[in-house]
Amino acid sequence: MKHVMVIDDERDILTCLHEALTGEGYRVTAAVSGAEGLDLIARDVPDLLMLDLRMPDMNGIEVLQNVRRTHPDLPVVVCSALTSYKTDFDIVTGNVAAFLEKPLDLDVVIDTVRRLLNAEEPPA
Repeated sequence: MKHVMVIDDERDILTCLHEALTGEGYRVTAAVSGAEGLDLIARDVPDLLMLDLRMPDMNGIEVLQNVRRTHPDLPVVVCSALTSYKTDFDIVTGNVAAFLEKPLDLDVVIDTVRRLLNAEEPPA
């Protein structure tokens, strides 16, 4: 079972994504802060990371930079209402697999996760 981690300080978003993705058969881990997410990644590396940019303790760019030091190939999907960040240097050069705008469309989220995780499957 593929493992998706979601880091977002909005509990409603975490709950919504958890329900949608577990309903699709993924194992989902949620963190309400960047620091908590990094701690969880250190213990159990997911197959895909979904990451908010605006969080109070550590912003998503800082989390992304930390993740890239230890897991350079981990697919990351940035989820943010801050569409101006789509072209941010750290986003563009940080090997971000996708940028999804908030409010999130769950069909787009599920399609994106499926596409990225199926790309990770070895050929038959």
